[in-house]
Amino acid sequence: MRQLEQLTEAIGWLEIAASPAIFGFVAGFLIWLALGEALGLAAGSILLATGLLLGGIVAERHRRTTSTIAFLARVSAHPELNRPSLPMTLADLNALAPAARTEALATCCGSPAWVDGLSQLFPFASEKALLMAAEHVWYGLTSTDWREAFAQHPKIGDVAALRERFASTATWAASEQGSVAQASEATLEALATGNDAYEQKFGYIFIVCATGKSAAEMLALLQARLPHSPAEEIQVAMAEQAKITRLRLQKLIAA
Repeated sequence: MRQLEQLTEAIGWLEIAASPAIFGFVAGFLIWLALGEALGLAAGSILLATGLLLGGIVAERHRRTTSTIAFLARVSAHPELNRPSLPMTLADLNALAPAARTEALATCCGSPAWVDGLSQLFPFASEKALLMAAEHVWYGLTSTDWREAFAQHPKIGDVAALRERFASTATWAASEQGSVAQASEATLEALATGNDAYEQKFGYIFIVCATGKSAAEMLALLQARLPHSPAEEIQVAMAEQAKITRLRLQKLIAA
């Protein structure tokens, strides 16, 4: 593949260099015919050499220019350089390329449908407009979309999952569940047991906006929600996810 690219570049170089070289050859030949053998040969040779030189200069300049442009294009397209820096301002978020904005929004909510729907509404003039649109899109999704977002959360109390599975939101999730890290072993075990019972009944993990809540408070909420019917609980869980998403959006544009 690299050899083919080099051959293509060489052919392109010769194509560019050919025009001045041919012009020099023709002009030199005509002068040779007009001025005679000795003088014409000297003048023609000079024109031919000049044509070849100019052709080489033009072709080389073109090659370097296009190579530089191609190099810059490759650099600018590199995924690490296009990775959004968090947090940022709303103006920064508005200015991101669609792919980078999608990546940034995905740190706030794991539903692809929500990310895609909100991305299409950019730019926003204010934080308030962004938050209102985020909720409007979220509440217009299906239960399948909501469940996709739930699946991107670590279980409450599952500290290992914060590090291993959810690297993109680990910092935020860790701070949101900060009180769990300080909980007693008995409370953590009760949360784990409650999570298992909840997931077996509803088919997704227990979702709660944990910011500002102690481990004991979250355990009490979990136990209070376990008796819900599936239809009731999906509404509660998606409302909790909306709170989490709102807080993360605010953190995203907090720079």
